[in-house]
Amino acid sequence: MTDAILVLNGGSSSLKFAVFQWRDELHLLVRGSVSSIGERPRLHVAPTAMT
Repeated sequence: MTDAILVLNGGSSSLKFAVFQWRDELHLLVRGSVSSIGERPRLHVAPTAMT
């Protein structure tokens, strides 16, 4: 099992998120956002390269 941390930042019409993997240090796995909540929501997800 891999330890992970989910970070959320919510505003009035958007939600930003990131998922970090914990090994010897934090590694960003994926980040993204949901915008225009309440109107026409848009999801944006950006995976990151693992090194």
